Amino acid sequence: MSLILLPGTTPPVHGADLTNALQQYGGEPEHWLDLSAAISPYSWWAERGLMPAANSLRNLPQPLAELAQACMQYYGHTALPVPGSQAAIQALPRCFSHARVWVQADTYAEHAFSWQQAGHNVQELTLADIRAAFHKGTALPDLLILVNPANPSGECLAADEVQQWTAQLQQLGGYMLVDEAFMDCTPEHSILNIPLAANRMVLRSLGKFFGLAGLRCGFVIAAESVQQRLQQQLGPWAVNSLALSIASQALRDEAWQQQQRLRLLRMQEQVLDTCRLLQLPVLGSTPLFVTFQDEKTQIMHTQLAQQKIWSRYFPRQQWLRLGMPDPQQWPRLYSALKTLQEL
Repeated sequence: MSLILLPGTTPPVHGADLTNALQQYGGEPEHWLDLSAAISPYSWWAERGLMPAANSLRNLPQPLAELAQACMQYYGHTALPVPGSQAAIQALPRCFSHARVWVQADTYAEHAFSWQQAGHNVQELTLADIRAAFHKGTALPDLLILVNPANPSGECLAADEVQQWTAQLQQLGGYMLVDEAFMDCTPEHSILNIPLAANRMVLRSLGKFFGLAGLRCGFVIAAESVQQRLQQQLGPWAVNSLALSIASQALRDEAWQQQQRLRLLRMQEQVLDTCRLLQLPVLGSTPLFVTFQDEKTQIMHTQLAQQKIWSRYFPRQQWLRLGMPDPQQWPRLYSALKTLQEL
């Protein structure tokens, strides 16, 4: 027996693929400024470097009381640790029987792909179409998946709108999944500020804001019954001891979090001011990335790559996304952005 992808499905392409950049444009990794994955240039681990307990890697991972407390402090809810939110995205479809799933279009492609691979009936709808459907209140899905703020457009939904849709789905026995991978910079907009509905699941990650993508640690905030089903799918010891220890420290480090938000917001303002000055075609942004939309974005992608700056190009939408640079790299990016003005 062989395992194959379901017909008509192709694994999504992701950022952080610097190997492709090296193959196409040459150079060594240290020559490149890789802004393709929209990960913070500041890493909690690099700046704090706090060590876990000496025996944390000898023993099998165990639930940590301090991590549970840290999640309550940071998220305001109990949370299930997972080996990156991507693992939850792949496992959650196996927690539900065959469902009619709506996925917000033009955003993180793994959502639609994972539910399709699990055999669910998946449709990708624009936010305008989703709003129209919920306004009518008829023929709604069994499960709605939103990415807030959207990646890569940066569009942010109001929490009260998401709450209203959650309530409508709950009346029909439906569920809501909200991916908040880029929400940490602006926690005031999070759906977690509203009491958790029994039919709503929220994904959070340490990868983007904390600069800990390689740690592979995220969290699922959901009803206990959903967390239990997901835990069964992931199996025992899903998150390693080192990740659990580092996560508990990072989530409790309020001083670092405050500093992180301020400097990322400052860099976002600096990048957007420059884009306005250079009249570059900005579609949207968050404190972790800026996205351009134009018929010339593929040329922009190539132009940046020739200067050893790696961006993320979305060919179907003709979008180009750039993560935020370290301030020491800002002059290099500014110089490269000026060359785009001439295209």
